[in-house]
Amino acid sequence: MAKISEVVKIYPGMANTVNLKFEFLNLEANKRRMMGYKPIRSHREIFLKIAKSFLPNENKVHLLVGHYGTGKSHLLLMLANYFSQTLERPELKEFFKNFDKADRNISKQIQSLRGDGRYLVIIPDYESQEDFSENLLSALEESFRRENFEQEIDSVYKEALRVLDQWESEDRAGRDPLHKFSAFQEALEKEAGSYNSLTTLKNGLKDYAKNALILFKDLYKRLIGTEFRYAASNIVHILQDVIASDAFNKRFK
Repeated sequence: MAKISEVVKIYPGMANTVNLKFEFLNLEANKRRMMGYKPIRSHREIFLKIAKSFLPNENKVHLLVGHYGTGKSHLLLMLANYFSQTLERPELKEFFKNFDKADRNISKQIQSLRGDGRYLVIIPDYESQEDFSENLLSALEESFRRENFEQEIDSVYKEALRVLDQWESEDRAGRDPLHKFSAFQEALEKEAGSYNSLTTLKNGLKDYAKNALILFKDLYKRLIGTEFRYAASNIVHILQDVIASDAFNKRFK
């Protein structure tokens, strides 16, 4: 009598619940999912709808909802790979080979819509207790580390300038009980080098001078007690700055 394992073949891409963030970051787990994926009809239709976001005047924002176990995380994992990998990758070639078998017409469409290059995929932690802006900001920073995107992008300099402007505005309005702005200025004036005044430091940050940013971060940590990071309240400005930066556009679409 034949064993069940000899009769039933379980594809590795469909075996169990998908942990989206973990499996996207785990090279081997992600590869198994990609190469074993068998797109069901609803997934194929959603995939095409989202791929059409590349076209002018098409929706760029999509809300995916469904009951537990209907494959939402699995579909999102495939979409994350579709956007983050190039079409030449073996895993993506195998993915499209499986897609061809299920629906050659849609497969050709989404390959054509995809084009060249890579997109930066940001995966928020959906179990986080942070508000969405904080969660998205943390995921953005994590994606930079994942991609070894070590060059300081324009937005971090602009964020430093926003902090200084905010402190100065609060100081003038008498809304700075901790006197952050005056303490920063005093510490800055004691520094040697080219950036020992607020004016020269701001000019350095506007020129994206690395040493100006290093000094700002150092003084910020001394005064506040934590590492300098983007403020979640400025998330829209931060994302706009990221997308507009030359360093970003050299790496991603």
